[in-house]
Amino acid sequence: MAAGARGRGGARLLGLPLAAALGRGGAGLEEPTRPHGLRAGARRGRKGEGRIRRSCDVAVGGFILVTLGSWFHCRYNYAKLRIQERIAREGIKNRILYESTHLDPERKQTNSNSTN
Repeated sequence: MAAGARGRGGARLLGLPLAAALGRGGAGLEEPTRPHGLRAGARRGRKGEGRIRRSCDVAVGGFILVTLGSWFHCRYNYAKLRIQERIAREGIKNRILYESTHLDPERKQTNSNSTN
């Protein structure tokens, strides 16, 4: 690298600012740009971007709320159904185990009714 190719004033070519040496005019380097063509330190180019952003935020928030609400509803119903199935399964198991034994509640009721 040649002595004096870079100095305090930014990039230089033949003692001139780089932009002037390349024929782009202006003194010194161009101002750095941000995404979407906005210059550093510049304000928003259009009005209404705040509204657009807010409406998108509201839409995403609504989607999340509806999704979580339906998920919790389904989980609650699924848990309730599992409890009902477990109770029914235990009842069927007890009925099979105690059928036609001295512990059968239906047999005790029929025997007490037939003796009267």
